[in-house]
Amino acid sequence: MTVKTTMGEKLKDLRVERGLTTKQLCEMTQISEAVYNGLENDSPRDTGYSRIITLAKFFDVPTDYLLGFTESRITKNIELKELGLSDNAVEVLMKHKQDNMLVSELIEHGEFIDLMNAIDVYVRRVAAPNLAMMNDMIGITQSGFETMFEGEEKPDGYDSAMRYISETPINEDEYLRFRISERFNRILRDVYNHHSSSVNKEFIDRMAESKMLSSSMLKALERIKSGELVVNDFEDALKIVLDESNVDFPDLSDAELNEWYEKENIIGDLFMKLPRSDLEVMACGDKDFVDGVMEMKKAKAMASKNSFKPPAQHRGGQRKRKR
Repeated sequence: MTVKTTMGEKLKDLRVERGLTTKQLCEMTQISEAVYNGLENDSPRDTGYSRIITLAKFFDVPTDYLLGFTESRITKNIELKELGLSDNAVEVLMKHKQDNMLVSELIEHGEFIDLMNAIDVYVRRVAAPNLAMMNDMIGITQSGFETMFEGEEKPDGYDSAMRYISETPINEDEYLRFRISERFNRILRDVYNHHSSSVNKEFIDRMAESKMLSSSMLKALERIKSGELVVNDFEDALKIVLDESNVDFPDLSDAELNEWYEKENIIGDLFMKLPRSDLEVMACGDKDFVDGVMEMKKAKAMASKNSFKPPAQHRGGQRKRKR
């Protein structure tokens, strides 16, 4: 996930890159220091679009970059043929089914060119003649030693030396694919580490929440099965799970509750993990609700999506409000 920078942060980065003080910049652009400092400090004061245009021209970046509509500093329109991409490749990027900012991070990595060169050597078999010649020389050496000592007593270390020689030839396919994967793994590790500070806490918190809710759901399920708890509808069962987890059940309208379900899709994920028999217990036998969850479970398995919205049919009457 790439964090977008503010206009002030972008202006400061551009100024520092050029080694300018605010005073020098203001003298060159004829913008007052008070106005510029307000922009660089992200002051809410309206400074006028003309000054943004002046700064964009000075730094040779698009105004859209300063205003936050794009993270690209490139001002000119680039012909697609200059990029050397096929129409299909451009179409894939334009559909945005992948994170293009992540693609950019991979391309910007210092070892990306080495990675692509290694792939080029592999797919075009550029190294094949040299590797074949090397393997032939190894074969000739091995054959020469075998001929030299044929019918004679072998010297000490002969067998180990011959084993070493026989294992020396390089398998072109395995060697080059290993080198490619080695480079790609280094790039991937660096990108992962770059994002880890912003991802780890959210991931750990979500895992802890999921574990807590799973435990609460299983406890509630056992209490319902044993008859210790009696529930009248699905929302009663859900409220018990949330109470066990110290999570407040929201007092919302039907539309707001559906939005909450979508936002807290971790709860939906937990229900989709239950076998049908346990789900029927939690849903108080509401067949429409159970069928809906099972369909979602099937759709998630096919589409690998993490969305959850309980079907409206499960309501079965007026929802109880918190008192």
